[in-house]
Amino acid sequence: SSGINAEYGIQRALEDDPSVYQYDEIYDSMKEDKQKKKTLAKADKTSKYAKNLIRNAAVRKLENDRHFERQCQKELEDEGDEFADKESFITSSYKNKLEELAVLEEEHKRMAAEEKKNDVTKKHDMTDFYRNILSQRTADVASVVAKEKKEKAE
Repeated sequence: SSGINAEYGIQRALEDDPSVYQYDEIYDSMKEDKQKKKTLAKADKTSKYAKNLIRNAAVRKLENDRHFERQCQKELEDEGDEFADKESFITSSYKNKLEELAVLEEEHKRMAAEEKKNDVTKKHDMTDFYRNILSQRTADVASVVAKEKKEKAE
């Protein structure tokens, strides 16, 4: 009687789902899916910080070049007129590098001026704080209004 019930249960399970007793095949397919996901994750994975590291290394290199240029310029000034009668040559790549360094110098001056302007140790009240909040809120409102105008136009 228990054997008949067991056979009946097996037949009924097979009728409901023919793959109910295919453990190995399903397990293998599950393992393959996991392996595919891992390989896709490895292929898509890029370094989280590499871009910032490379960018910061380039900035440090430019800073070192700028320092070296200033040092060379100081040495030239110290030499004075010793080599004034000699001809000097400047390549186009060196000119480009000097232009790049000049742009970097301007950026540093601008950032220093901005830091000096925003120095919180010299502030005695909260006016800049409130001005900042006001400008952010008005910018948010302006963007919402512009978006609504655009939607109405469409």
